[in-house]
Amino acid sequence: PPGPRAAIFYLLDRWLCSGSVDVKSPAGVRMTLYVMPFRDHISDQVRAFKTTHCLYTERMSIDIELEMRKLFIEKKGENMLAVDVGAAFGQCLLPLLVFKGLELWAVEASRFVRSRIERSFERQGKLDRVSIVPAFVTATGNERGGGAVDLHQDIGHFTVGDHVAIRNKQNLPLLTELGSAREVTLPALLGRRHVDLLMLYPPALCGAVADVHEGAQVRCERSLDSPA
Repeated sequence: PPGPRAAIFYLLDRWLCSGSVDVKSPAGVRMTLYVMPFRDHISDQVRAFKTTHCLYTERMSIDIELEMRKLFIEKKGENMLAVDVGAAFGQCLLPLLVFKGLELWAVEASRFVRSRIERSFERQGKLDRVSIVPAFVTATGNERGGGAVDLHQDIGHFTVGDHVAIRNKQNLPLLTELGSAREVTLPALLGRRHVDLLMLYPPALCGAVADVHEGAQVRCERSLDSPA
């Protein structure tokens, strides 16, 4: 087991892991983003670079703010909705607050991460602009939480992305958040709402987008307007 010295270094490391970071989006929007108050690869990226670290911009070179600006001009900002499925800390949605009247949905399975989203929007005085949806979206709606993760446990990088079977094999703590969100399909979640900008993180969900309203701008690992 770790000795007293290891415990000291651990506590010092935790002290350095601020749960709130002043960041700037690619378009220059400044805000305070609430992240994990312990080691987590996305939180560490945000703390290190002081940027929103939106997946679509950082990994896929998709400028979400520019895409939204084009749509906003085209539709004159009337009755518009942007949805982020797997919203994490809300870092892709927060910069969109500059578009007045734009409705935002942050769909997130983890109770703890949803609390981070709420604090971030509350800090901007814009909590009324976002609907934080406790849902675990899957392609079939019947995977029984097979991909659910528990982001509340302070166990380093294992806090993100481990499936139930992997966690059980590694004898990690129980999934205390397994019941914190309902499992739904994307069409069931959105109903008949028209979505102007739909952001999807799990690649498997891209196939389900065909059942969602035509005309939505889809941004994910494989978008509908790109070849497979």
